[in-house]
Amino acid sequence: MNKLPPARLLTIIKLTILTVFPVHSALPQFDDEACAKLRDLGKFYDNPEAKGLQSAKLFLSYQHQVGHIDGVDANGKSFDDDFEEFRRFWMGLSGQFGAYWKFKAVSQLSNDRHNYPDGTAGSYRQWGHETFRAANVTFDAGKYWDLASVDSLELGYGRRTGRMADEWHRSSTVINCLERSSFANKLWLYDKEKGNPMATWAKWKSGMHTFDAAVFSGTYEDYIGGWEDSK
Repeated sequence: MNKLPPARLLTIIKLTILTVFPVHSALPQFDDEACAKLRDLGKFYDNPEAKGLQSAKLFLSYQHQVGHIDGVDANGKSFDDDFEEFRRFWMGLSGQFGAYWKFKAVSQLSNDRHNYPDGTAGSYRQWGHETFRAANVTFDAGKYWDLASVDSLELGYGRRTGRMADEWHRSSTVINCLERSSFANKLWLYDKEKGNPMATWAKWKSGMHTFDAAVFSGTYEDYIGGWEDSK
């Protein structure tokens, strides 16, 4: 395997969108206003008093990676290479209906492996629905039964993420530049198409603590899936 000496340059560029806000004396209030706008970004329907659909919001996640490497291998031979990849392209819709129900559906629309060698699972770039990152419905049981013993209680069914390691949570849902360990990556729950698995779950919160109990299945049938062929 080729090794780069410390003197050589390894450059990987990720296409990133940054928003810069001016700093002023009312920073806490400004942060609240900015966060509220970001939370509502994509929301195109909001009617809390409606008996049916009460809110709807679009979702988009796009990441494109471009890179260049050059160096000298252990035999003194120079090399260089360029690459680019559609790291992810996800689109989805989420919302709330009937006062106690929420839904979420996110489709993975890219499968880019054109940088992979032909001999290892092929080299290709595909577009279109590949699998669901999420496709679920949840019921706000805590609100419906007005439970005083917990701060909230959610019951759900469908495709969802199974976070089996704290590194997964911090690197994927919190602004925390953390490289996941090999052990954490092996705890990734997925179905036969490498998408998030089917599950039924109960999630509840009490004070600063959140508890999540779920049963997962690894099947993949007709986009939605059932409970057969579980890994």
